[in-house]
Amino acid sequence: MTTTVLISYSHDSGPHEQRVLALADQLVADGVDVRLDQYEQGDPPEGWAQWAEHQIAQCQFVVMVFTPTFHSRYELAQTQQTAAPDERATWETMLVRHLLYTSGGRNTKAIPVWFDGAVEQLVPLSLRAWTAYKLTERYEDLLRRLLDQPKVRRPPLGPRRTLPPAPRPSFEDLTRANANGTASVSTSPVISQPSTTSLADPPRAGPAVSVAEPSRLTLPTVAGRPLTLIVFTANGAPSRDRLRLGKEVRAIRTALRDRLALKVCTMASFLDVVRELDEHEPALVHFSGHTDPYSNHLVLESEHAGDEVFVSPQQLSELFAELDRPPTLVTFTTCSSLMLAEAAVRHAHYAIGFDGPYPDDWAPLFSATLYDRLTSQPRLDVPRALQMTKLAWQSEGQDVAGQSRLYRGPGSAQDDEPITPTTVGSTSP
Repeated sequence: MTTTVLISYSHDSGPHEQRVLALADQLVADGVDVRLDQYEQGDPPEGWAQWAEHQIAQCQFVVMVFTPTFHSRYELAQTQQTAAPDERATWETMLVRHLLYTSGGRNTKAIPVWFDGAVEQLVPLSLRAWTAYKLTERYEDLLRRLLDQPKVRRPPLGPRRTLPPAPRPSFEDLTRANANGTASVSTSPVISQPSTTSLADPPRAGPAVSVAEPSRLTLPTVAGRPLTLIVFTANGAPSRDRLRLGKEVRAIRTALRDRLALKVCTMASFLDVVRELDEHEPALVHFSGHTDPYSNHLVLESEHAGDEVFVSPQQLSELFAELDRPPTLVTFTTCSSLMLAEAAVRHAHYAIGFDGPYPDDWAPLFSATLYDRLTSQPRLDVPRALQMTKLAWQSEGQDVAGQSRLYRGPGSAQDDEPITPTTVGSTSP
């Protein structure tokens, strides 16, 4: 879009007219369509008064070159010290003042300027509320104003960011504080997250549900501890897409065929995660649900209906650091979970996350294949199990497994630990 500008000035002297002409020529060279009386060939047919009125009405801007003479024309204060009356300049300034009056003092058209050697006080009081430009020092600023090309532009508006809520104490924390007679409750982000029941999930029966087992069962052990997989599922607030997490859990249970101890914690809160990891220190940990796309926090449940809690990668890393024995593998079957996996592997041997979306329909196949291949061999070989899982997905014509990323942490070089069968007693559901 072309910018049209009228240059209004007083004919003080020949040198002054030459400076105004040089200003007009430079603006034209820089892409501004300038209207200047010196560009006209003789008098316009409609006369100078109507020509000036037409230009002021049609042009986007009027650049007003202030000198003592032009200032007096603007203020309509003719004195003996000023040059002979300049009717054209008087008429143009009167029209500009009229525009300011009728617009209620809003100015979108008049731009005051002055040349080197003049003083800023030449700009009349009625125009000092807006930016004036001293030429030639601020010519570029004037040009940016005319061409609507500011030095700093606001970046495009991004998507609305969802921030995690502030941590608050759980009911268990409050009860313990009252029992101890303390007035304050710690709000440490590691253990103070509450848990909730989502209307889309079945009624909550406790922090963890174990697979029913016979009274005596031969289960594998790794490094002298039972090979246990704990699966944490959480759908978050009802406003989120409801994932079919139960289908993924059933697929994992079917694939394992009692080859390890499986515990499932549905509608998991962060307090549930802390409790189960601290009590069982499982070799395998699995998180299924949502990752917040803006903060990269893991979304878990809250006991307040309709609420959810956010667990940062740093909180997960601090939690795994407190375990006496780090997990062999931590898996996140959630969207955009690379940062969570990177945090977990600081203290786990391996971690798996996903780069980008993770389709709900394919979660059962990935998880079932991964744990089936991981427990089918006499040793825990995580890289091999993931590679076999990717091959299985390729046979289905899906590239979702290709978005999975395996991270190696401390102790992974000593992994491929042998799985040793042992006879253990049954555990209560």
